[in-house]
Amino acid sequence: MLVVQPPGNHGLHGPDEVRAFAELPPISERKTERLCRIVLLGILPSIAERDLSGFGSALEELQALVGASFAPAQGGAYSSPRASEIILELHQAGFVGCGQSSWGPSLYGFSDRPRTEVGQRAEVLRRRLALEPASLIVTSASNRGTSIEPL
Repeated sequence: MLVVQPPGNHGLHGPDEVRAFAELPPISERKTERLCRIVLLGILPSIAERDLSGFGSALEELQALVGASFAPAQGGAYSSPRASEIILELHQAGFVGCGQSSWGPSLYGFSDRPRTEVGQRAEVLRRRLALEPASLIVTSASNRGTSIEPL
């Protein structure tokens, strides 16, 4: 997984986020049903089957619907035009399931390529997008659930 944290706009948080949620129109029941269907019949089965392509497609569909719902508050499907540009670049570099965390600014994309190749692609993106080295993080998802240990 590649996480990109571009400088600048940090999305909504605190009182601004509370106000945005209060002012956004409610999500329709039909859209809520579609979101649930994507998660239950797209994302979760793809994870269970280790189908990165199916996971990526379902996640991107979910991101598009959620982004459209947030668009009135953030000026578009993503937190900024720069975020939209980075998402496009992630796609062109072969990443799937590209999206934005909450209101941003963190963006992400998934790959089944070896970690070294993902790192090389990240470096090419970093140069092309004129980002600081610390703006891109190559990581992997946790394969374990949360554990709580007594002190």
